[in-house]
Amino acid sequence: MQDNDRGTPEQLRADALIQAAQATLKKDGDTAIQLWVKCCALSRIIFGDAHVELARCHIELASVYLELKGYWEQSLSHAVKGRDILLLVEKHVTSHDAQLLTLYYHSWACCTIGRAQTMHDQLKEAAASLRDAELMGSECSKMVHSDSGPSPQADGSGDSTHLHFVTMVNVARLEEDIFLALARLSFKLNNYESARSYFTKAVDHHISHNGNSSEGLIVLLQELARAEGYCRNYSAAAKALSTALDISRSTHGEESEGVAHICRALASIRLMATKDALTSLEDGDVTSFTHVTISELSTEDAAEVERLLRRAEGIMCTLLGEEHCEAIECKEDLVRFFLLASRYEEAVSMQRGAVKLKKKTFGTRSREAAYSYKLLGTACMSAGMVQESRRCLEKAMNIYSSVLGENHKETVCVMRSLDLIASFGFSDHQDPLHRRPLFRTVV
Repeated sequence: MQDNDRGTPEQLRADALIQAAQATLKKDGDTAIQLWVKCCALSRIIFGDAHVELARCHIELASVYLELKGYWEQSLSHAVKGRDILLLVEKHVTSHDAQLLTLYYHSWACCTIGRAQTMHDQLKEAAASLRDAELMGSECSKMVHSDSGPSPQADGSGDSTHLHFVTMVNVARLEEDIFLALARLSFKLNNYESARSYFTKAVDHHISHNGNSSEGLIVLLQELARAEGYCRNYSAAAKALSTALDISRSTHGEESEGVAHICRALASIRLMATKDALTSLEDGDVTSFTHVTISELSTEDAAEVERLLRRAEGIMCTLLGEEHCEAIECKEDLVRFFLLASRYEEAVSMQRGAVKLKKKTFGTRSREAAYSYKLLGTACMSAGMVQESRRCLEKAMNIYSSVLGENHKETVCVMRSLDLIASFGFSDHQDPLHRRPLFRTVV
């Protein structure tokens, strides 16, 4: 037996709990899993099969599996185990403090179950689990706010150390997690108004407990902006992203990846907020440039969008290098913007450079290179360079056909574009602009 495995089960468990909590905080998933499994085994030895401390260890383990490893199946198994133990424990709980403890862990278990079910697309079951979590979390919040503070008790359901763990801070964090889980489930159910409502609750809840400059608000505001965008509340989305940008600047500095990501999203939202903005909600994320199509931009809007995109590209190239995939994506954001703004020659010039970088980074026969060829073909067609457009689209089609198959939607899309060119019989600069098809909406 190793030295660190000597001692009474109680001593070993106390040490394992501290180590497990530290590993979880450091996001060391493998170590945390091993230690929480050890805590489960020792808790069963000490307390038996029906005790809140055993339930707590199963729920902690489930949370680590989900958040640090993304293993929904293992997470679901342990969360259900913890919930089932709590259902047995609740029948024998008498004191107020023990009720608070079991209610807190029961709400946490249901939230974890719902999140795991959402990951596995068990959406109906996830909705039921998260509704239970929301109701219990609300009741738990009322109980902890009505108390001056939990006091020690000894009815066999817990101990004073872990009763003290159920504080306003813990309950507030759990309620925020529940709101986020419900918001993300609503997205999967295409219920964007519900998603927006729950993200708003999460943001307001976070501000009330952590202030309006908390680093944790950055991600929440970005997700809220995404929901507002899907609901076509573009001004609200832009406001949320602007706030997130200010917090990210003050927290991580002006030249950070977080600032670059928000600049890209804010540029897209500003495009969609114009009077001619159109977007297809079923094709993808509304904060992605790929799904924005506009016919014209005001000079002021165009200048702001270009400033944001150039800033994002500059930051990514400085931090990651111009050959990094995110830096190339920023460059292609600018290309798409130039196409939307009818700056075709600039689009062609920049996309030629992006194609070279994509081939160097991903390989000449990669899906990523095919997309870049397709975008270059679009730019060339818009600029009246029909022969180069055809060559680029043929390269894209050949790569897509070999990588994805002839019947894949990407391959079929490019084939249709080539058929369109052939049907119009275009040659370079010979046809009037009004007869040229809008390739940026076709390709």
